[in-house]
Amino acid sequence: MKTPSEHIFLRGDIYYYRRRIHPRLNNRKSHSLIFSLHTKSYLDAKRLAGWYDAYFDNVLLHQLLKGREMSKKMPIDMVFISPTDDKAVEITPEDLKVMSPEQLIAFVTAFMSSPYPVNFPSTSAAVEVKSVVESTKDQDYPLLSEAIEQYYAHKTLLKKNFKPSSKQRTIFRRLIEMLGDIRIDKIKAQDANAVLRMIQELPASDSAKFRNKTVTEILRKKPFESTFSTKNINDYLIEYRALFNEMNRLYQIPNAFNGLIVKEINKQPKEKLSFDRNDLKLIFSQPLFKSGEYKNQYQFWTPLIALFSGARRGEISQLRTYDIEQEDGIWFFNFNENIQKGDDGNKKIKNTASFRKTPIHSFLIELGILHFKNSLDRGRLFPDSGAWTDKEGYGRYIGEKFNAFSKQAGVAHEKTFKSFRSTFLSELERMGVTDRDLVLLAGHVDEFPNVREKHYFDDKKLPYLFEQIKKLDFSDVLIGVKPKQE
Repeated sequence: MKTPSEHIFLRGDIYYYRRRIHPRLNNRKSHSLIFSLHTKSYLDAKRLAGWYDAYFDNVLLHQLLKGREMSKKMPIDMVFISPTDDKAVEITPEDLKVMSPEQLIAFVTAFMSSPYPVNFPSTSAAVEVKSVVESTKDQDYPLLSEAIEQYYAHKTLLKKNFKPSSKQRTIFRRLIEMLGDIRIDKIKAQDANAVLRMIQELPASDSAKFRNKTVTEILRKKPFESTFSTKNINDYLIEYRALFNEMNRLYQIPNAFNGLIVKEINKQPKEKLSFDRNDLKLIFSQPLFKSGEYKNQYQFWTPLIALFSGARRGEISQLRTYDIEQEDGIWFFNFNENIQKGDDGNKKIKNTASFRKTPIHSFLIELGILHFKNSLDRGRLFPDSGAWTDKEGYGRYIGEKFNAFSKQAGVAHEKTFKSFRSTFLSELERMGVTDRDLVLLAGHVDEFPNVREKHYFDDKKLPYLFEQIKKLDFSDVLIGVKPKQE
């Protein structure tokens, strides 16, 4: 195969591109396309030649032109001798802009069937410019199987070594099985919906017994133990949307698969990622909590605050001494983005619903959290909890350290610091606290999609919220827990 530099030559001081069309494509001994690259720079000419090489290698030489539109940005003047007369016909970039895909196809077809060599006349020569083909009244839409091959050709243009995977071929083979090999303009939204319904019913395992079966034959074997996962379904839909996006570009037909996507439904109950009583005993029976064997204060206090407030690790790690406040005789954590003079300025809250006042449980008060706060200089409660990151605030370090600690204590790997939040919510839910009150205490409406009145909470005073917090009782798993004496 020739390199780009072997396809360029000088005429005067301007570089030109010459490409021979293989005789098998035009039944002629010699047939070349020559056009100006409009540059005096060898490096620019070589770069442009590489672009055109890729185009001709992947399209012309593989006869994949059907329905394909040439780039409207190509700096090119094309010239060929009409097979019907001896007049030169020049196709300029301006002509390309108004030519339909059918006209482009006809132009290349005419070029490839011309019995004459193609050449570039001198710039002073008078050149007659005329239309290549008559506009067609009816669009020649491809069959679905042809459209798929054109889609593969498009992928080859984008990536020279592209080769469809066996999964892709299966996905598109099944599309033809479900719809039939019909013209692409006949495929409507209702057909796409029918395809989705059939995909959803396919068996989860593509075992050998289904390998050579059509979709119709497979579905006759229903019901199956399990069907396609959400990911598998969306893998199919993504490929179908991409196919019809390309057909929309080439033929201006609507994409029947636009908007079709299956959302993942989390069927896992909240309790599954919560800590059960045994987990909590494993955690809080360690010397860290009973004998004060810890180096930094966050190791002792952050798990307990999370258990009794449902707060996120980022929210807890950024608490300041002035975020522990009292109102109506009730101490509370004020989760906010307020920064006072002399602070480092790093504070963020996840969303509007997360700005909240959460009453401090009496267990934490008795444990000495107020004494701990008062022992510190004004600033962060846990200045030793790691560096700030834009994504996770100060919370990343706390999470990593606790997760390693809990695994050593024997807690299941999938349960992490975040499980304190789930435990808080599950326990209060079990005690009869309503979803709307849980939203106010936890600060995240998305976890409770049935709650719509975001301003319902405006008249909820701290005494009421404190009554909800008081329902939490973990005394059986926190026996002997105490901070170390300074």
